[in-house]
Amino acid sequence: MSETHRVAIPDMFRHGANLIERLKEKFPHLRDDTIHGWLRSKVEGNDWLFITNDYGVALAEAVRETLALQTTVIERFVLVSPVAGEDDAGRKERLERCCDLYLDILRWAQGMDAKEIVLETFTDCSREMIKKRMGRLFVRETLFAKVAACTVKPGQKIAL
Repeated sequence: MSETHRVAIPDMFRHGANLIERLKEKFPHLRDDTIHGWLRSKVEGNDWLFITNDYGVALAEAVRETLALQTTVIERFVLVSPVAGEDDAGRKERLERCCDLYLDILRWAQGMDAKEIVLETFTDCSREMIKKRMGRLFVRETLFAKVAACTVKPGQKIAL
């Protein structure tokens, strides 16, 4: 098992190009330099856990809702690092070891007495792989409205 450590600037040379490409999958409107700057800003700070091992990289954020007593940790991404020419068995092993980063996220969350970890925001790990490391998982339904799809226009009176 490889040693997990916080991402430092030299790690950005190793993981940066792949991370930028992967994050552009989720945020195609962003430029490379914008993503790179955002990633560099996460290297330091107590509200972010930006970690890597030989197999992947993960970013988690500690957030506190207004007036909440406990912190919520949000997984921002857990992504496997690709290796050119790797066979299927090697890719599977690499993915398993990358998913071990969830154990470090869990320890970090426990250390700050967080109430929960929001998972599967952007990950290469399956739910089963996450469950193997986190234990019992829970699903929550979230109700939301897309602002652009709302039929009520600014200043419009609403009949009650």
